[in-house]
Amino acid sequence: MDFEKIQEALRPYTVLIPEEYRKQRYEGELWGYYHPETKTYNIVQEALYDARTDAKVLGMAVRKEHTGREDGDIFGQFGLSIVWNEEQAEIFVRDNSGSEINIDYYSTRQDVFSRNQGIVEQDRMAAKQAIISGIGSGGFKVGLELVRAGIGSLIVADNDILAYHNVCRHECGIHDVGRYKVDCFKERAADINPNCKIYTFRDLIQHVDPAELEKIIWKDSIILCCADNRHCGYVCNELADKYNIPMIDAGCGPRGSTGEVFWYKPNSGMACYTCAYGEDKGVDYSNQAVRRRFYATETELEKLHFQPGMYLDIQLTAIFETKLAIDILMEHEEGYEAKLLPYINQCTVLLNYPIDQDVNPYMHLFGTEDERRPFTWKSGPAQKNDSCSYCGAEKSSSDIGCNIVA
Repeated sequence: MDFEKIQEALRPYTVLIPEEYRKQRYEGELWGYYHPETKTYNIVQEALYDARTDAKVLGMAVRKEHTGREDGDIFGQFGLSIVWNEEQAEIFVRDNSGSEINIDYYSTRQDVFSRNQGIVEQDRMAAKQAIISGIGSGGFKVGLELVRAGIGSLIVADNDILAYHNVCRHECGIHDVGRYKVDCFKERAADINPNCKIYTFRDLIQHVDPAELEKIIWKDSIILCCADNRHCGYVCNELADKYNIPMIDAGCGPRGSTGEVFWYKPNSGMACYTCAYGEDKGVDYSNQAVRRRFYATETELEKLHFQPGMYLDIQLTAIFETKLAIDILMEHEEGYEAKLLPYINQCTVLLNYPIDQDVNPYMHLFGTEDERRPFTWKSGPAQKNDSCSYCGAEKSSSDIGCNIVA
């Protein structure tokens, strides 16, 4: 062997073991990932390898009193073996030529979220849930950021399948093309926090069986509309009232030049989605002036001459929605300091970058052409309408114009 091969052979192994396995002296198959370039065995728990398709059996773990032998070398068919001597692990790596073996116990609950301490306490976020309608470019990003924040549960609903034209505006890649987006999301979420309970529906939120939703909705929950048209906003407003939970609706304007965020709490006297945006009757959502979108299909692009914008523009709106969702979920938790809620009203329009006002009518909110600056926003209240057919006292059936005051 040359010198480099000798060095490589003597380089230590690292074995990452869940702390829970040590405490319970786990016996059974060890699943996870082996990275030969770093000689690292990353053992993961069942919640993760049930959600992912690429985890492999690395070896076996057994308690010493069950081996029947002193040396513990009973798993020659496996690359890795763990024998528990009390709560201490004795590690055996097949074909090891004398390299040191370093053991590192980890806790997904503590180690993964250690950098969030003092900002969003994980134990409190673990009691929160979000329902996401639409898991495309924006919704996928929102969901993953909530998982990173330590949220305890997510319900995601979308009937769409990832296509090639989605790839440049999505967290997923070419290897995911042809899969349901909700399935991709569950896998990615488990890779960040396997303790987060994910419920998936391969359908639009309005088609999900209400009885199934009733079983899984938590008390401290919020509904997030991340779909590609306003109709879903009306649907989510109804669900918010039905389950008495807050909602946020968000999307992007033409070419991703603006973002739009609306939030609502039931039984609060706030204007509903219909008050703000008018009736959902006879609306032509093929009109790009009213159809704010996170993404579009290639057929629609040809039809509408619509440019959906770059993913980085979409992310700005998604991040804004996520921060607002965390604020609303955590606002009554002792010691939590809100990041957005004190500074915005019910309706907010984000200016990602200025474009022609004929392309995006929201440009008029940001002054004249020479006054408009990227990364700014305008926020204002939505006027409650007593004639609103959904929430108003008069229940008028006439169409109501957009009543956003910005």
